[in-house]
Amino acid sequence: MIWPFENDTGAIVRKLAKRKILIPFLQMGLFLSVLPGMAVILSVWMVSRKKKQSLVEQMRTME
Repeated sequence: MIWPFENDTGAIVRKLAKRKILIPFLQMGLFLSVLPGMAVILSVWMVSRKKKQSLVEQMRTME
């Protein structure tokens, strides 16, 4: 069986080369920089919040 596009491979490659593929590097960079920042902020906030509560209060909230 002959592949129907084997003679037209060059045309397909040329069409794909003409297309401009835009990769959102700026958006990915912003996301990857904001995500760990938010994790650090929330972690610090939770640790400081736990330090303010006494052990008895923490055990009461667990029940």
